[in-house]
Amino acid sequence: MQQGLKIAGGVDDRERTIMQTASTSPEEEPWRAFDVHVERPPGRADLRANIERPWQDDAATRRITVGGWVTADPAATAIEIVDGRGGRVLRLPVDVERPDIDAAFPGGEGAPRYGFRGTFLAGTQQGLVRLQVQAVARGTTGPVIGTITLAPRPGPSTELVSIVIPCFNQAEFLGEAIESALTQTHPHVEVVVVDDGSTDNTSAVAARFPGIRVVARANGGLPAARNTGLAATSGAYAVFLDADDRLLPEAVATGVSALRARPGHSAAFGWYQEVDVTGHPLPTPSLARLEGEPYEALLKTNWTGGQPTGVYRREILDAVGWFDESLSAAEDYELNLRVVRASRVHRHGQVVVEYRRHAGTMSTDPLLMLEQVLQALDLQWPHVAQEPRLRDAWRQGRRFWRGYYGAAVARSLAIAMTERRWPSALPGLAPFAWRRPQEAARLLAQAATLSRTP
Repeated sequence: MQQGLKIAGGVDDRERTIMQTASTSPEEEPWRAFDVHVERPPGRADLRANIERPWQDDAATRRITVGGWVTADPAATAIEIVDGRGGRVLRLPVDVERPDIDAAFPGGEGAPRYGFRGTFLAGTQQGLVRLQVQAVARGTTGPVIGTITLAPRPGPSTELVSIVIPCFNQAEFLGEAIESALTQTHPHVEVVVVDDGSTDNTSAVAARFPGIRVVARANGGLPAARNTGLAATSGAYAVFLDADDRLLPEAVATGVSALRARPGHSAAFGWYQEVDVTGHPLPTPSLARLEGEPYEALLKTNWTGGQPTGVYRREILDAVGWFDESLSAAEDYELNLRVVRASRVHRHGQVVVEYRRHAGTMSTDPLLMLEQVLQALDLQWPHVAQEPRLRDAWRQGRRFWRGYYGAAVARSLAIAMTERRWPSALPGLAPFAWRRPQEAARLLAQAATLSRTP
C-alpha cells in the first residue's frame, strides 16, 4: 500500500501527493528510497528546492518515480539526475506548476515556482546507489541541489544477511562502518547498529542512515551489545562488524557464495587488512596457516582473523549459543572455538575487512587481551582434556598467546622497572596477579630479565 502526505494546492491528486513510502512487501519492492538530502548551494540564497521521497512504480522493471520543485533566479528550466560517476540518469524539465509551494514560503519571493516529475530505471544498479540532483538554468548545468539514495530492500529471509555493528563512543568511525555495510554487492542485507550507552554523538551519526535499525541500550560491553544486535535481526546469515572497521564491498557476497556451495558448512572465514586511523593500509600479517583439523588449529592460534572476516549461518549461532557475556574481550575467539568445534567451516582466505588500528582499540591493552584469551581457552579444557592431540594443541595455544600479548606486557613492565615507576605502570596488574598468580609471576620474571638487558 502506498501512503502519501496531502498538501494544499489546485493541482490534481497525483501532483498533490508527496509519496512517503513505497510498498511494504520486499518481494514486490526490490528497491527503497533510502534517504533524500536537500541542500542550498553556498552563495545562492535565491535557489530553493525540495525533493520528494521517490517510490517504485513497477517491481518487475524497478522503475523509480521522483518528483519535487525548484525555484531560482534566473528560473531553472530543468534538473538532471546523475550517478556517482557523473553519468546522466535522467533529465526532467521544470515545467509542472506547483502553487502548493506558496505554503512553504508564505508571502512569495517573486520568482516563478515550478516542479518536476519523472521516472528512471534502477534495474541495473547494484547495492547502495547515490544520485545527485542538479539544477539547469540558461542551458548550463548548475549547482547540486540534493542527493537521492536508493538501497535494495531486504530479500527473503533465506537470502538476508544481518550485519550487526555495536558501537561505544566510536562515532568518528561509525559512518564509514555503516556505509561499508550498506554498499555490499550482496543485494539483501539488513544493518543493526547497537548504541552501547555511548556518550558521544553515536546516535546522531546513526540517524543519518534512516534505512538501518538502531537499538540503544545501557553500556554492557561488546559481547552483550553483539547479542542485543543479533536478537534484533531476522536474516539467515550474520556478520559482526566493529564500529571502527570497514567491510570490503564483496565481503558478504564472498562468504554467502562459499556457504551456498557447501550446504554442510556453518561459517565461512576470510582475512583482513590493517589500516591506520585515516584508512591507509598498514603492514598486515599474512594469512595464518591452518595446521591440522580446524578446531585443533584454532586452539593453537586464531586462524580466522577475527569476527568480521566471518559469515555465519544463523542456525549455528542459535545452536552453540551466542557471545559469552562473562568475557570483556576475546569473546569472538571463544565463540569461534565453539562454532568450529561443533560444525564444519570453510576458509576462503580472501581479504574482506579493514581493521583500523588506533589508540581506542582493545588490542592496545595487551594485559586485558592476555587474560581474556587465556580465559577463552580455559573454557575449552573440558572438551580437550581427554584427547592427547587436542590437549597438546590447547597447551600450544596458551604458549602462543603468552608470547603474543605477554611479550608486550613484559616490555612495558621492564621499562617501568628501569625508570623505577613499575608499580603504577599497569593499573590492572594487581587484580590480574590475584586471579592468575602464576601468569603474573611469569610476566614479572620476563620483565626483570628484559630490564637487565643492555
